[in-house]
Amino acid sequence: MKSSNTTPEDRFHCSLIFIIMNVININGKKFTYEGVLAIKLGKFYVNGEEVKDWNEFVVEQKEINVCIEGPVQQLAIDCCNKVSVTGNCGWVKTVDGDIDISGGVFGHVQTVSGNVNCSSINGEVITSSVEL
Repeated sequence: MKSSNTTPEDRFHCSLIFIIMNVININGKKFTYEGVLAIKLGKFYVNGEEVKDWNEFVVEQKEINVCIEGPVQQLAIDCCNKVSVTGNCGWVKTVDGDIDISGGVFGHVQTVSGNVNCSSINGEVITSSVEL
C-alpha cells in the first residue's frame, strides 16, 4: 500500500463534489459538466483538469455564490459566500459559507462558519458557529 504524503491541512484544502452530470451556476453564469468536480483553493477542476474559463470568471468576482442544479452525492467546498443545491445531497462540508439544500441531506452537514438550511438531515450537524 502506498503511503500518503499529504498533511491534514492538504486534505482540508482538497474539496470535492462527486457528481455524474449537472449544471453549476457560479454568480449567475451557468456551466454544464460531466464527471467529478473539485473546488480546491478557489479553483475549479473537472475530472482532474483545471477549468480555466471558470477560474478566469471567478477571479473577477468579489463574492462567490455556487448553485448546483440537481442531486449531489458529496459536496465539500473550502470557501464561498453561499452554496446551494436544488436537490438532495449525500453529505455537505464547507469551511466558510452558507449552505442551502432544497432537498434533504442523507448524511452529515459540517461547517465552520455559515448558516444551514435544508428540509431534513439524516446525519449529524457538526459546526463551530451556525444558525440552523
